[in-house]
Amino acid sequence: MLGKDSRVMIVDLDNTLWGGVLGEDGIAGLSIGGDYPGNTFKAFQDAVLEHAGRGVALAIASKNDEDLALSAIKTLSDMSIREDDIHCYAINWEPKWRNIIKICDQLNIGLGSALFIDDNPVERETVRRNLPDVKVLELPVDPADYTLALKSCPFLRPVSITNEDLGRLNDFNANKDREKIKTSAENLLDYYQALQIDLQLVPLCDSNAQRAAQLCQKTNQFNSTTRRYDQKQLFDMTSSGDDVFVINYADKFSPAENIGVIIIRYAEREAAFLDLYLLSCRVLGRGIENIVPNIAAKIADQKGYEKISAEVIRTTRNTPVRDIYQSSGFCQMSETIWEMKCANFVIPNWLDYQVKTVE
Repeated sequence: MLGKDSRVMIVDLDNTLWGGVLGEDGIAGLSIGGDYPGNTFKAFQDAVLEHAGRGVALAIASKNDEDLALSAIKTLSDMSIREDDIHCYAINWEPKWRNIIKICDQLNIGLGSALFIDDNPVERETVRRNLPDVKVLELPVDPADYTLALKSCPFLRPVSITNEDLGRLNDFNANKDREKIKTSAENLLDYYQALQIDLQLVPLCDSNAQRAAQLCQKTNQFNSTTRRYDQKQLFDMTSSGDDVFVINYADKFSPAENIGVIIIRYAEREAAFLDLYLLSCRVLGRGIENIVPNIAAKIADQKGYEKISAEVIRTTRNTPVRDIYQSSGFCQMSETIWEMKCANFVIPNWLDYQVKTVE
């Protein structure tokens, strides 16, 4: 309910997913399956996969030679986790806290959404000191207790699981295909066009209200004001004449998904007011961040408003959104308020978008 559940498990290999140290014992000397302690590591892998099936990504951070580690994952017959189950990995000899940053960047999620799992208390403490936002699972000394520790972890027990949670894993995989297009594109415009983005602003309704409330509670980084609205409050706004839109996104590599919320308030104001604008960090960098405020300006213009204002309330975590209105064509009016003339909206012709109406 507080939005503190984890979206990726970043797991060590040696003495965590298997028994033994690969670099010292070799693949044949690793313990996985069979009798104790191998059976405890297999049980732990099964528990990790169980959580991965609920929309939590799996990443590997290990100090090993990459080719040898991947070979072990492929060839050990009792491994439950296979390479296809791993959404991202950083297997090298760099400090793990640096690799955690790389993994989160690659998955396009914040550090606060990561859960680090490692048997080594020194590695755990190093991550805590360098990355205080990252959650760290305190594994017991006995691997027989690993599974219970994982199943008891509060950061892997969301109150509810939406279709978007389950679809997040597919989007992590699709990022690999997007990265290939981005690398081959001559410029960002070509990249955006190649993605074939379909954007829809859908009014709040019974079918998307749960997701809208979830986004309000969980989204911290790209969140203009961090106002935490529940379903009743959101519906109350629409009843009073304000607009609550759920932002639905699809592209060439991923199906439609509700990834953001924007609230436009009108009551007793000379200008329309952007009360809240938030997006899932997973879709940042695909060209839509600056377009949504301009679509909001067009909506307000069609309702007869000459100006639209917006607010940014700074928090310790919402750095990505602080300059969004400036880069969207708004002028700064005070420390927290931005404004633009509604008629000045700019929406590029490469974007296929639609503002739906209440049915």
